[in-house]
Amino acid sequence: MALPSQSARQVSARSPMDMAKRKLAPIAIGAAGIGLVVTASWLIFGRGAGTPESALASANVSSDSPSNALPAKSLPVESTTPSSAGLVGSSAANPSAASDANLNVPHQDPPVIQMGSSTPVPSSGSMAAPNQNLQAHSNVPAAETRAPNTPASTGTGANAPAAAPSTGIGGTNSGAASVARINSRMQTGLDLIAQNKPVEARDTLSSALAAPGLNAADAERIRIELTKLNDRLVFGTEIVPGDPFVSTYVIQSGDSLSRLPKTQNLQIDWRLIQRVNRISSPERIQVGQHIKLIKGPFHVVVHKNDFRMDVYEGNGSQKVFIRSFNVGLGEYNSTPVGLFIVRPGKMVNPDWRNPRTGEKFSKDDPKNPLGERWIPLQGMSDSLKDISGYGIHGTIEPDSIGKQSSMGCVRMLPADVEVVYELLTEGISTVEIRED
Repeated sequence: MALPSQSARQVSARSPMDMAKRKLAPIAIGAAGIGLVVTASWLIFGRGAGTPESALASANVSSDSPSNALPAKSLPVESTTPSSAGLVGSSAANPSAASDANLNVPHQDPPVIQMGSSTPVPSSGSMAAPNQNLQAHSNVPAAETRAPNTPASTGTGANAPAAAPSTGIGGTNSGAASVARINSRMQTGLDLIAQNKPVEARDTLSSALAAPGLNAADAERIRIELTKLNDRLVFGTEIVPGDPFVSTYVIQSGDSLSRLPKTQNLQIDWRLIQRVNRISSPERIQVGQHIKLIKGPFHVVVHKNDFRMDVYEGNGSQKVFIRSFNVGLGEYNSTPVGLFIVRPGKMVNPDWRNPRTGEKFSKDDPKNPLGERWIPLQGMSDSLKDISGYGIHGTIEPDSIGKQSSMGCVRMLPADVEVVYELLTEGISTVEIRED
């Protein structure tokens, strides 16, 4: 809302004193003329000299600039760096149209490796996956019912967060030291990128991103740089020495992609292996083939005010930023705030029933609002444990991303939710939803 403009002060009509001055003006002029003649005569005959004094008064000009006007709010700009893994702003993310069944039903592994001359090639379309025809009606996502809104912080009271100083950090010596440390961390990370040390650069920049007092512009710059790094470290085929989150594996007889997460203790979905190694079909792996494995685990933080999902890998002090995605949220601020865990029941191509109308949508219905992925969430606190029906899913309404349009769930673009589905693991991955 625009600030009200300031009005200029109006000049009043002429006063009686002004009128009187006008009437006396001719008399004053005549007197002045006589005075000039006398003065000239006096000077001519050398009787004396006088210097007239100036009667000019200086006028004070007041400034009308709104020095106290509120500055325009600068919103973070999401990265548009292209990515084959579903970066914010990217419309193509090497999407997988693979279908899967409820993970609670008996799982049929994809065919074991076939001995032959075929080699893995980058996928040029949807990646076919096993178990496309399995049904899992017993674990259809719960109705997307709305929970009571979690009140946002009022910014007052003893427990309210301290307001950020107008300078971003503060004018104290400790504030200046914090700024210096953040800037030093950022510069060190950028230098490490220039030195082709991506693992070290990711650690340093992730630390800078988590530092309190970081301004929005620098935070966005760091996210962009980290996204570029992770296109190589996570979603690329290269294995960089020293990366604690990856390993090399040689395919053995009897292996299948779907069994590798369990046999190799990976906290990811097997489709991520397929994506990272550019394997066009899970059947196209061979004995002796070297592939890249991503260890995980991955966690998510959703920032409601920015409609942004940030993805991290690792735990505790080892956690590093991976990338951001745009999301849609619940209408009337109905998306609950708090800490959740991914519960069993992840589904590809899910069924759904509208809790308001009772209308049912089959898994192959193009009008199914959940799209092609469903990631169910379970609250981890006492206040959230009874909330059901919430999750992360795709959408058939791409224009709803960046808006409050769902019944409370977190919506994502189809290509983006496919990537997040492959990153998050049931019973391990957490989803924190914040008001900020």
